[in-house]
Amino acid sequence: MNRIKNLVIAGVCAVSLSACSTQIISTATTLPPSETTTTTLAPPEGDIVELLDQLDELTQNLGQEIVDGERAVFTAKYERAQQILVAVEPQIRASGIDMVDDVERIVGLIGTATIRKRPADADKAQRFLTLIRESLPELLANQ
Repeated sequence: MNRIKNLVIAGVCAVSLSACSTQIISTATTLPPSETTTTTLAPPEGDIVELLDQLDELTQNLGQEIVDGERAVFTAKYERAQQILVAVEPQIRASGIDMVDDVERIVGLIGTATIRKRPADADKAQRFLTLIRESLPELLANQ
């Protein structure tokens, strides 16, 4: 008797649960077509002075953008700073100027400013970069 009762309960459960099956609706019919846009910046180009000028432009208002929470903007600036470092490093090494560590430090400050949300580090990066840019013409003339 118990066996028949268990089979009846299992049959009722199977019929009941199959009525609750999931129906998959194609997303093409339920969602509007999405537009995707991508922008890829060209690799940074120029000599040492031009690349450091580009790096200086990145540090302008970076601290305030961090304070304002403009994550997309300051994250893009940090990525661009890393690209500039990759482009300028071989040129600095080829010129014989002992400045690679300083530029790496500046990009590192931009990184800590953006990753850890420390606007003061962005301001430090800008001040240090100003000092390097002021001394650069004399350093290049002596090489």
